[in-house]
Amino acid sequence: VAETVAAVADLEPELKFPNDVLAGGRKLAGVLAEAREGRVVLGIGINVNIAEEGLPLDVDTPATSLLVEAGRKLGRAELLAELLDRLERRYDAWLSAAR
Repeated sequence: VAETVAAVADLEPELKFPNDVLAGGRKLAGVLAEAREGRVVLGIGINVNIAEEGLPLDVDTPATSLLVEAGRKLGRAELLAELLDRLERRYDAWLSAAR
């Protein structure tokens, strides 16, 4: 997710263990994984085109969005395509290393 944000929005996000992606110390995205029955379900949330006034205030880590950080709207389809491509490459590399 962080690599996708860097590539599409030209930002340098930070990782906050275990599952948050930050920009300027503010939460931009989160990743949750749950394993059961031999499978892993991955949930990814990215704040894309949310204006500053639309971001939640009552949260532990202040929120931000790609719109706020990049200063422009971004295409969600482009972001999704980039994210899926990067996930696929990481998954393929993991499979290769496991052999």
